[in-house]
Amino acid sequence: MAITMFGLDFITADVREREAFSPTEPLRSAVMRHAVADSGVRGAVFLVTCNRSELYLSHDDDHFPDGPTIIATTLGRDAAVATRLFTRRDDREAILHLMRVASGLESSVLGDDQIITQTRSALEAARDAGATDPVLETLFRSAVTAGKRVKTSVRFSREGASVAAAGIDTIAAAAGNLAGRRAIVIGNGVVGRQAAAYLENSGASVVMTVRAHRKDAGAGVVTVPFENRYAEMSGRDIVVSATSSPKYTVTAEDFARVAEPPPYLLDLAVPRDIDPAIATNGRATVWNVDDLRRDDDEANRPHLLEAEALIREEAKRFITWHQNRTRRLAREPGRPNFPLFINVSGTRVLVAGGGKIAARRAVALLRFDARVVVVSPGICPELERYLDSPNLVWERREYHSADLDGVTLAIAATDSREVNRWIGAEARERGVLVSVADRRDECTFYFPALIEGDLFTAGIISKNGDHTLVRKAAAEIREELDRIEKDIACGQPGEQAGDSASHNGYGRDTA
Repeated sequence: MAITMFGLDFITADVREREAFSPTEPLRSAVMRHAVADSGVRGAVFLVTCNRSELYLSHDDDHFPDGPTIIATTLGRDAAVATRLFTRRDDREAILHLMRVASGLESSVLGDDQIITQTRSALEAARDAGATDPVLETLFRSAVTAGKRVKTSVRFSREGASVAAAGIDTIAAAAGNLAGRRAIVIGNGVVGRQAAAYLENSGASVVMTVRAHRKDAGAGVVTVPFENRYAEMSGRDIVVSATSSPKYTVTAEDFARVAEPPPYLLDLAVPRDIDPAIATNGRATVWNVDDLRRDDDEANRPHLLEAEALIREEAKRFITWHQNRTRRLAREPGRPNFPLFINVSGTRVLVAGGGKIAARRAVALLRFDARVVVVSPGICPELERYLDSPNLVWERREYHSADLDGVTLAIAATDSREVNRWIGAEARERGVLVSVADRRDECTFYFPALIEGDLFTAGIISKNGDHTLVRKAAAEIREELDRIEKDIACGQPGEQAGDSASHNGYGRDTA
């Protein structure tokens, strides 16, 4: 299993270029789902901040995913531009880079406090999108651990580093003492609240905008409706905007109508909130996140070396885990799977999907008196023939999580890789045994080829997932079990009974 990262950041792309690849949360999820729809990709996490957009993929060793094209296609951008802007890092380089990112070493503001939370949130979003896998789960958790160790053990020359703090410092350097200044902060998310706190600590008076559907802006914060932002700007000294809006929150046209426009505007968002054209008429100074870059000063050099040592330790732990996992999986085809026969009579079994594979699974389970619930918008003719069975229920819709309630076994056999992955992950989390038709490594049990007779039931799987081999072996076992049953019926156990052309019920194979 390989790990590849495709990314751009404030060093390789300016804010105009970055904002084209800095999507809203729904589109970030779409990028990850698009990525894992590729049969060779096992997991995807899309980390997007004001400084960077980075897509991390785990994939088969012999697969070469085109991350920039995946991102560009999903976002409706030019793939050629994405290919030019995005840098590729593989395996160890990608691992170390993510841990440096999570530790704030790759941020425009060294030791950025927010990046740990953003790294964790990216992983959570990947889970919600059904896009993560054990490799990226462990990698991102390890990166968060590295970030926490650096944050608690290393003291950079600036405490409480953040883009918001750097932005307020930039305004203070231009405007002088901020005490007594009047400011408006647009956006009451984490960055907006940080900016408001820094302004208040500098002696400025602050109001913050809230949208109608957002009631809480934090204790002690004076709020005004977002729709009144331009009226509230008049006579103020400072505007700070930090939202996730895909459009400008402050346009040049509307700003020109403000009677007494603020002279200082700080844009902490990517995509940008404040129309850069405002700066061209000379009425105001506008800063964006790219104007807040700071070179590492000499005082931080020993701290950087200390942080790098901690990062290398965490990277080594992850790489060791990954190598051991790879070796274990390489041995797995040769490992035996314990055969277990269970009584499913009267138990609830979920079959997600209505195609031929789902039909074979459902019909086999019905023969063992299971209560089969088929969840699928449509079903194939092979299943339609069993709709009058009292033990078969067809839910004519898409799968949702509640379908696993009270289930003993689950079969994921839809025509969607994403949905099958989702079912498998949720079933494993709940402790429900699950067979995922299109991914052997996501199964907690394997649906065998079944060979049934009057006296015996046999099941067979292959250790490497070779279905052709299973069918061949099942045919031979069927003949042998047929002979054994005939011997027993004739009172000749263990002796040859001649021709065994009659199959006495061993003709049903559900592989």
